Amino acid sequence: MRLIALSALILLGGTLSGTVLATSPPAASPTEWKKWYDGWVRLEADGNLSCLSFNGTHCSWNRPVSEPGKVPASELQPLVCGTAHAAKWGNRTGYNDANNLSGDRHWCRSAYATYFAKWQDYSILGARHWLSETPAGDAMCHSTDGKTCTLVLPGESQPPSGDVHPVVCGAHHRRIDREQELERQPDFTGKGKEGYDTPGHWCATPKIDEDFGKQQATADWTQIEAKGWAHFIEPAMLMRVRVPQGRSLILRTEALLEKPVVFQQQELSKAFFGLEFGKQLRFHLGDTHVEAPPSWKALDPSSDEVIVAATVTPEGNACFFSGKSGDRFFADANLIGDTRQILDDAQQPVRFTASSAEAVAMLMGGKPMTAVGPVDWRADTGADFAIDKVLMLYARFVPVEGDITGKKRPIYYAADCDQR
Repeated sequence: MRLIALSALILLGGTLSGTVLATSPPAASPTEWKKWYDGWVRLEADGNLSCLSFNGTHCSWNRPVSEPGKVPASELQPLVCGTAHAAKWGNRTGYNDANNLSGDRHWCRSAYATYFAKWQDYSILGARHWLSETPAGDAMCHSTDGKTCTLVLPGESQPPSGDVHPVVCGAHHRRIDREQELERQPDFTGKGKEGYDTPGHWCATPKIDEDFGKQQATADWTQIEAKGWAHFIEPAMLMRVRVPQGRSLILRTEALLEKPVVFQQQELSKAFFGLEFGKQLRFHLGDTHVEAPPSWKALDPSSDEVIVAATVTPEGNACFFSGKSGDRFFADANLIGDTRQILDDAQQPVRFTASSAEAVAMLMGGKPMTAVGPVDWRADTGADFAIDKVLMLYARFVPVEGDITGKKRPIYYAADCDQR
């Protein structure tokens, strides 16, 4: 169902290629230098971390500089992490490397994680860790030792202060996992796990793109403007809420249909669609609704806190989930149902492609995302009730390992519902 959207990317023949751009324009200039042990680091205008260097290859760790702001610009040649670093250091980006030369505490990932990463609590998605991502796009968890993720403790609103040495999904995680397996099984001969390909692993969680915090369910439609989306980014809207006994809540978003349809005598090419849950379970499209198909999982009446979400898969299906707080959320056990059995008047499946043509054009053209689309909800007639949290999510697009040209691959999190 709905929402979100993300960093722009280029889609070529079904394969992601090129650089994933940020949803907001790059900074106009680098940040101020920050002290990192015996050297200095900063964020460049393109979002990559760099260290103060005079030759573009070696950081000034052994050449102390007390006031980097006074160093003439003509003498500086910062070493920039990512593709530039890989070109100088044997294809090692510094953010996510598989061999021990980079160590568990490479300055690229550690300094970035300490000074610039924005950490988010992912407990709502079943991962009780503080997560962020590298400038290249790989997911990473907050860690103080480069091996063990920091747990989110009750009442915490941010991770512990101090130096951060993160665990980065992909090559770095695979090496750490292998080392830990060798400690448990000295005869272990496997390669270790990258995290992305393990269902339920924190690496495989969707990316939290927008957090709208607390909201209110009323008898009138309540609307927010979320970033635009296209089906290939697997967008999702997620809410944590207590629905009072005997009440219902309707979640919906506006979307383009894959092709114009007639649905219950309505001619539609663009329409709001969504899920009604609580005292009744119904699918809404345009001005009409249908009872949930028999294959959908019935929800037991309860006023306990639940998490409810609607996603659109890369195939254009809308999938609806509901589960308890703290569970691995986008799991088969939490799937209520999907729209493969929602048929138009011609008995063809109803599928969705995007929030708007403008959003698709921006995503496909690699432009920073400025398009938005409406997402809203309403309670049935009666007193208002609170919604504890509203999040917008999308699939992660992470670097193709070993490729330093900027190619990305998607890490989908809910596509299993297409195969049910």
